[in-house]
Amino acid sequence: MRKTMPFVVVLAAAARRIGRSTLMDNLAVYLRGMAEDLPLAAISFDPGHDPAQTFVLPDNPAPGISQLFQGQSLDEQLALGQFGIEYLKTDTLPPLSSSTLRQLLRESCFPGILLVDAGPLGEKPASTALRAADLVISPLRNASGLAALAGIRREIRAGGGTDDMLWLVPAMIEDPRQQERQLALLRFAARERGCQVLDHEFMVDLDLPEATRGPGGSVLTRMPESRTRPLFYHLARLVLRQFESGASSACHLQRLRMDDALPPRFRRVEVICPLCGNLACFDLTHYCESLPQRRRWLLHAECFARLMTTHRLKSFWGAGQAAVLRTAVEADGQSSQLKLLLPDADGSCYESDLFSPAADSGWQTLVRRATGRTLAEQFPAVIMIYPALSGKRVLGVDWYRSCAALRKRLRAGLAEEV
Repeated sequence: MRKTMPFVVVLAAAARRIGRSTLMDNLAVYLRGMAEDLPLAAISFDPGHDPAQTFVLPDNPAPGISQLFQGQSLDEQLALGQFGIEYLKTDTLPPLSSSTLRQLLRESCFPGILLVDAGPLGEKPASTALRAADLVISPLRNASGLAALAGIRREIRAGGGTDDMLWLVPAMIEDPRQQERQLALLRFAARERGCQVLDHEFMVDLDLPEATRGPGGSVLTRMPESRTRPLFYHLARLVLRQFESGASSACHLQRLRMDDALPPRFRRVEVICPLCGNLACFDLTHYCESLPQRRRWLLHAECFARLMTTHRLKSFWGAGQAAVLRTAVEADGQSSQLKLLLPDADGSCYESDLFSPAADSGWQTLVRRATGRTLAEQFPAVIMIYPALSGKRVLGVDWYRSCAALRKRLRAGLAEEV
């Protein structure tokens, strides 16, 4: 549940003049219409496409994208434009590597969707964008263009990604009478190669040139009856579904390894949150361990706080406090009950509660992660959930040393409680 790093959607095409830039600008507007509160930004690595031409407000010009790579974070640089979309003006990009871009994105505080026009395929900026992507959208005219997709797939894999990040959009931007004959062939050939293809097409509309001329001109939402409308609606829904499901944790973990950006103790601790399945090593997180199993893992503070809202002790607990969970507690002839204890700073438990979690609750998931067993299979065990801190800090050597003293106090408090 990464709430600070943007979900990166890259638009890339093997051919020029296929509607890549128009797709990006209009997708941004449709996303804004379908998710009004979602942070949304658009940038372009293509010198021929400047988002400022579509989104600029006269009294709020945006800085150039080159300033993004001069020490300031993404969220500090973005300017608010038309339709509530943030953007950067396209200018000359400095030489940059994919690891540099990924690091900039990790350090940003932009918990939304970032749309990136990758520019001409085969050039360094496009390669950099594709290696930082969480989702890639590629318009394609016909089946003969599928061979060039090998380059896009190669760049995605080189960035730790997988083929299922790529979606194709049939672009029928020429004479429909010629294109429609090739559409069935394109879909068949794409699926034979294991490609995911959107069910709707980017279709030609003879009214587009006049309707999209001038400031904000590439935006097609002013044409509600346009043949392009179904495409953008369904494309926006696809992007929002992918965003809600979250970026691939395996992909981001691989990128962290590639960039040598993992904290010192990450190999000894499971860094994927068991409740949401996403990386927890850069957010506010709880360090957890189970005894006697000696398993260690991270748990998003937000995920655990949401889980605590289902418990009667929620009003006594805060993210800055520790919590202890005992398993296989015998009560009323049931060994599948849990006991939640809230210790104070010296380890003494001031509140406790015996409860039976629902079969589909996060408590069951947490216990299985800690012990490797379901509640019905439990032996007595203790799950310690330490106060929430930044993921980088709890994986540091210094904090682990101080954690030993806290663990000792908690175990002493548990001995007294028993």
